[in-house]
Amino acid sequence: MADLTLSATMTGGEAFMHADAAGLVRRIGQELAMRAAQAVIDTSRPNVPVDRGLLKSSGSATPTDDGAIAQYDVPYAADVEHGTDAHDVPVAELQGWAARHDIPAWLVHEAIAKNGTRAQPYFGPAVEVMKGEMPGMAAQAAADLRAALLGGH
Repeated sequence: MADLTLSATMTGGEAFMHADAAGLVRRIGQELAMRAAQAVIDTSRPNVPVDRGLLKSSGSATPTDDGAIAQYDVPYAADVEHGTDAHDVPVAELQGWAARHDIPAWLVHEAIAKNGTRAQPYFGPAVEVMKGEMPGMAAQAAADLRAALLGGH
């Protein structure tokens, strides 16, 4: 996910004498990061390809010490997003998927060995959408910070 940075200029410095300004900035920044990360998950989820639903259900937004992470937490998430080059997959690993799609597993094996798998982007497009939303979200966070520091003035 692309780095998202909030830069704000505050006026009314007298409020800093009576408020934990650093704590407020940290809290509101964390809230902004979580809103952005959750928005990426919410925006991407309708476009996640579904077989058994494991990929789709693994999407989450998680706070970190300095922001938040939006992620899909299954080992094959990146392979679905970006596709793969041709590679060998043991036929036994393909049996369940092939059976659910009524395709012989050996045929799936041969296709992946020859062509790889096609990209099915869901996360990257959501990040791009959120890049357009971030200025408004950041402006709201700055307004929330100003209101907290100045007591709603």
